[in-house]
Amino acid sequence: MSIHGTTNCDLYSNLLHYDDSEFLILSFNARSLSNKIIHLKTLLFLVNPTIVLTTETWCNSSISDHSLNVDNYVFFRTDRCCGIGGGTIIYVRSDIQACKFEDKSLDAIDDSTWVTVNCGSQNYLLVGCIYRPPHADTKFDRLLTNIFSIASHQPHTFKIIGGDFNLPKITWGLTPVPGRYNKLVETLEICGWVQQVRKPTRGDNTLDLMFTINIDPISVHTSHELFMSDHKIVLSIIHSLNAIQLNSKASMTYQSRHFDQQTWKRTETLIQCLPWETYFTANNVDIALSNLYHNLIYCLDCTAPVIGRVAYNANRGQNTFKRMLRKLKCRYYEQNDVYALQSILKLIDRNASSKRKYFMNVENKALRSKSPELSILRLFKSRVKSNSLGTTKFFIVNGSIVNDPNTICEQFSKHFSQCYKTGTENSIITFPMLTSRHLSKIGFTPSNIKQAIAALKKSYDGGPDGIPSSFVKYGSREFPLLCLKLFNLSMEYGTYPSAWKTSLITPRFKTGPRSDIINYRPINLTSVLSRTMEEIIHKQLLLFLLSASLISPSQHGFMTKRSCFTSHLGFFYQITQRRDVGQSVIVLYFDFSKAFDSVSHKLLLKLSSFGIQNPLFSWLKSFLEERSQIVRFGSC
Repeated sequence: MSIHGTTNCDLYSNLLHYDDSEFLILSFNARSLSNKIIHLKTLLFLVNPTIVLTTETWCNSSISDHSLNVDNYVFFRTDRCCGIGGGTIIYVRSDIQACKFEDKSLDAIDDSTWVTVNCGSQNYLLVGCIYRPPHADTKFDRLLTNIFSIASHQPHTFKIIGGDFNLPKITWGLTPVPGRYNKLVETLEICGWVQQVRKPTRGDNTLDLMFTINIDPISVHTSHELFMSDHKIVLSIIHSLNAIQLNSKASMTYQSRHFDQQTWKRTETLIQCLPWETYFTANNVDIALSNLYHNLIYCLDCTAPVIGRVAYNANRGQNTFKRMLRKLKCRYYEQNDVYALQSILKLIDRNASSKRKYFMNVENKALRSKSPELSILRLFKSRVKSNSLGTTKFFIVNGSIVNDPNTICEQFSKHFSQCYKTGTENSIITFPMLTSRHLSKIGFTPSNIKQAIAALKKSYDGGPDGIPSSFVKYGSREFPLLCLKLFNLSMEYGTYPSAWKTSLITPRFKTGPRSDIINYRPINLTSVLSRTMEEIIHKQLLLFLLSASLISPSQHGFMTKRSCFTSHLGFFYQITQRRDVGQSVIVLYFDFSKAFDSVSHKLLLKLSSFGIQNPLFSWLKSFLEERSQIVRFGSC
């Protein structure tokens, strides 16, 4: 394990005297992280730093996130878009609240990564990791200068930018600055950046730097090189940030109901025994629905009572491995046993190999399955990052960082409410009658209700009304009859039940910076009974419109057996057909931003021209009126 005249033992021994309760940042140039990942895992296991900045990772799309994963750390990577080399990664200890900070101006340099860290008491730390190539031109340096200026104006209380800057000609205060770098150094001084590294990090040159704002006191040292790297590790201890905001514990308690086969048998019996006279004789849809909910919730409480469960994030299969590592770590700390260090390296390497074999077996099993395409798709979905909020914990609202869940929910609710305002509500829109046919009512039968219930997706999570879809799907054969009364009553009076007008909304990330609320769309969770009724109305309404030729053949959205793919096929067919006869084709593309986020309710008048009459028209109008929403984010 010899490394340029030193050993890994020298490196670890040099770092062991640091207290892992301190806010410790390690920064180094990896010169290919993949072939050093075992040594990095060992280093992080022994030293337990808060943040690790890594430059020249040499990672690309062929290197998976899994291969770079380190236990008890989350990481944020940026690979070089073009060419080889470069790349940056920031590792953050998993008990620290952190998320990626995305800003187009800061991301102008490909080899850079930015992270926000919660320091508690409404204070936040901006951490940047930058790699500047050795032969960067003046254009790159102007870009770098601009980034330091932009970063200094971010709303974070504390700021750190580290990495390999390859600026050997700047001695940071000892001698005059070469003319080429005057603007950079001047900007650093004006914006309040302080360069903390004073000792050489590669040969006689100080290439790996650490710039800070509002961080004092700070201790900066250099240690030995990591395995096969020619850059020393830079260690920075920020004494003022020791009381950092930690994440909640790995386990959490949540509310759920316990369902099993006996639940459905008991539900069937209980529903038949409950008093239904008030429900079936009600002439008001809200009163009827209230009585129905009273009986169904009572039935749920009797057959599947609410219980508290503990969800563990830890992988129990790793307990033995972690226990062995802890024993070896204690032996190395107490006795400075070199063999314990070698055992740690071998154990981490063996564990990584076992994980690789496991993933290969899972992939081979998917390929050998009866439906390999579907199995591979499911495997891919399980491995790629989720499109939900994920690790996003901070949002920038009106120039300030917000992490309070209640405030975030309020901001999301405000944003989603504004999406539905169109600005043309006071205008009068008239449409000519397009058909002599009309549709005034939807026919509900036990048969089509049973079919709609059977099509429900299995779920044991309750919606806004607390009724899970699985309870309706499997609970009782009486549900179609119960729904028949409610649906017919609602349609007869042209009234959508008030209790169904509240939606649970989960923000779903689309694209752009995750810290910006406008880059999320609402996923609405409504009552399962409402969705069942809507499905039947949708089918019969669509059938009527198609039979009357009121929907354009060119429409592919929201149509059965049609999609973006069929739209593309039709588009290319039209082009090739005209090109075959020698005609020219001019195509105009329109980008309708957030086209489906809001639709004017005045377009209901268009339904009248399509022959939609009362009470169906009144029901559709009632469906859109007086809606309310509850945004669900994190623990709120």
